[in-house]
Amino acid sequence: MLRFSVLAPLVVVCLLVGSSHAAMIESAGGNMDQLTVRGTDMVTNVAFGGMNLDDSGPISLTGTGATASGSYNLTNGIAISNFAFNLGDSAFADYAITTRFQAMVDLTYTLLGSLATSSSMHSPCLFMRIQDITAGEMPGTDIVSQYLSKSGVNSKTLTINTMTGSLLAGHVYKLDIEMSCDAILAATGTGNASISLVPEPATLSLLALSGLALARRRHG
Repeated sequence: MLRFSVLAPLVVVCLLVGSSHAAMIESAGGNMDQLTVRGTDMVTNVAFGGMNLDDSGPISLTGTGATASGSYNLTNGIAISNFAFNLGDSAFADYAITTRFQAMVDLTYTLLGSLATSSSMHSPCLFMRIQDITAGEMPGTDIVSQYLSKSGVNSKTLTINTMTGSLLAGHVYKLDIEMSCDAILAATGTGNASISLVPEPATLSLLALSGLALARRRHG
């Protein structure tokens, strides 16, 4: 009986922070995962990845004198990993991911990203944002908004250092990540960025106490 009472709150916590997003967030629609490549022939190609919460996988595109690839994850936040591109003169690559959701419990977010590029001349950009769109998206209220760009540079690393904060239960939020490079002359680069979500510590404590109380009632 004692053993079950101790394990019960741990089970509740594990269910909340496990692979399923259901206890934490609910989709508010409008998810997007889009890779765009413009080749040296000025022809633009577009590929789409996951459109639902919990989707993840690889994505890639090849154009004339231009390639780009990466992986996306829409589980408990959004992430772009291993974004890599090789662009000829005047080529362009852009990777953007967006999700909208309602927070079912108070959440802590962690945001960080980087884009490293090299070339004789190119223009890289890195954008990350969290918006509260509970009252509407035009305009939403920025919780965090970071936009880094350089024009006509050689080798460059754009970095958004780790940022954390809180999101409120019942509110609707929009998360955005975008990385791009406009190669004036041939350019290569790699990037990783993520906005991850976990329950607030107070939420976990309340759930643990609730689980303990339930176990005691059932086996008292």
